[in-house]
Amino acid sequence: MKTKDLLYRTLNEKDKNHLNFLIACEWLHKKMNNCNIYSYLQERGVNSVAIYGAGDLGKLVIEELSQTNIEVKYCIDNGISNMENNINIITKEDPLEAVDVIIVTPCFYFYSIEQELKKRTSIRVISLEKIIYEM
Repeated sequence: MKTKDLLYRTLNEKDKNHLNFLIACEWLHKKMNNCNIYSYLQERGVNSVAIYGAGDLGKLVIEELSQTNIEVKYCIDNGISNMENNINIITKEDPLEAVDVIIVTPCFYFYSIEQELKKRTSIRVISLEKIIYEM
């Protein structure tokens, strides 16, 4: 691997981790002020969601919504085959069951993921970052 490619990948990884840190901090701040994802989604008429990404942030979204009446129908992730809370895992190539919203948790890659999903479905796609900063 060329040094330039390695440097670019390292910078991207740092940027991605930094963005996740900022989102987590803002989320914690909002929760301390009694704001939550459930209320944000409920105000917008959302009853069912799919979570794109089963990493740390994706698991936290699933955990928060598991205590509400918003149904997490499935999670889209190529890296895992099952989750602790029995959420159905599909790959990004699998058919997408109807939901009100797909929440994308790898926010650093949101725009490319959104474009990829829009080619396959008319389901609304929103980033976790947008939810956190707007709630």
